[in-house]
Amino acid sequence: MRMRGILKKETLQILRDPSSIALAIVMPLALLFIFGYGVTLDAEHVPVAIVSDDAGQMARAPLARFDLSPNFETRRAASMVEAVNLLNTRQVDGIIHLQDGFSSRLSSMNPAPVQAILNGIDANRARLIQGYTQGVISKWSALRRARGEAAATPAVTVSSVSGSMKPPKVATSWCRGSSP
Repeated sequence: MRMRGILKKETLQILRDPSSIALAIVMPLALLFIFGYGVTLDAEHVPVAIVSDDAGQMARAPLARFDLSPNFETRRAASMVEAVNLLNTRQVDGIIHLQDGFSSRLSSMNPAPVQAILNGIDANRARLIQGYTQGVISKWSALRRARGEAAATPAVTVSSVSGSMKPPKVATSWCRGSSP
């Protein structure tokens, strides 16, 4: 009985003030579409610099996977100094670096790391890029295993950089901070 009275009262209120329909139905639907389609956390076409110190076929194959990925917009850099300058001027959001000897380490079943240096100012975007980088390398490794090619799976090591980064003097000292 009481419920029927409340239902009648609310129906009369809606008929008297049609703007309450907009507040109760239209507004939540509009917000659902805005947040559902307008706000996305996916990073697409992320500009990254690619540096390969190894000219071997095994080093060219994973880099080609980055070129084909819809998540990355690759830009080749001749050296780490050039890539660091691109990162410091914010022309790229990260650097993918294959060090010298990548192919030989991979074929001899030794760890062959792929280094991803990411702009750490936006930590969420850096984590997304890290995940995409690991995904590209994992798919490339799975493809190699499916073809029966024996090779160690390269690990992706990630370094986050907040602020500007100095060009490298020695290959082992060019990263200020790192994250697991």
